[in-house]
Amino acid sequence: MTEAELDLATGLAMKNPYWNPQPVEQEAVRELLQHAWSGARPE
Repeated sequence: MTEAELDLATGLAMKNPYWNPQPVEQEAVRELLQHAWSGARPE
């Protein structure tokens, strides 16, 4: 996956949500994918 495809992946994740006790927000999903893509450690 290229960095440019992260927005596409975010859109796909938001289109097909799964149950979560907290609301799933697009910006948070995009940030999570960006961190995973770049190899950043969780805070």
